[in-house]
Amino acid sequence: MLPIELQEHLASMAPMNQIAPADDMARAALFLLSDESRWTTGAIIPAEGGHHIGR
Repeated sequence: MLPIELQEHLASMAPMNQIAPADDMARAALFLLSDESRWTTGAIIPAEGGHHIGR
């Protein structure tokens, strides 16, 4: 686990002002493992809380 000061710093840099819990990140992987994604090919699925847009 990261020290609380580092967690707060990282969260303050994120557009959503939080660090995603592991289960939120796992949802993207579960989707790709499911039948719901059977027609998903060659896609980039950003699961990064908006970091690509900056602040």
